[in-house]
Amino acid sequence: MSKADLKLVGSTKKAFQLRKCKLITLHYTIEQIEPILKKYMENKDILKVTFNLRKKGVLALEPIQNCERAMWVQLWLDDEFSTEKLVENMKHTFQWVEYVSISDFLSGIEAWIEKEMKTQC
Repeated sequence: MSKADLKLVGSTKKAFQLRKCKLITLHYTIEQIEPILKKYMENKDILKVTFNLRKKGVLALEPIQNCERAMWVQLWLDDEFSTEKLVENMKHTFQWVEYVSISDFLSGIEAWIEKEMKTQC
C-alpha cells in the first residue's frame, strides 16, 4: 500500500460526502479503488461488498467476531437466549454488516492502508 492509494481512497470518500454528485461519477470512483478494495477484502476476510450508490450505503458480508460469539454464549448462560437460538447463531460464520454511509466504510479502508504503510516501514 502506498501514499497514492491512501490519497485515492481519501478523494473517493470526499466524493461520497458531496450532496449533489452524479451517480456515474460515484460509479467511476468505486471502479478506481477496486484493486485496493479487493486487497482490503482479502485481508479482512470479507466475502462480498455491495454498494448502494443512490442511498450512499454499503452492505458487507463480514466474518462474525469472537467477541460477538462470546456475547451470545453469555446471553445463553443468563437464560436470555434459548438453546435453539444459540445453536442457530453459532452455525453462521459470516453476517451482513450495513454501513450507513460509504464514507464510513472508506474510513475503515483508510485506517487499514495507514496501518499497512506503518508495518512496511
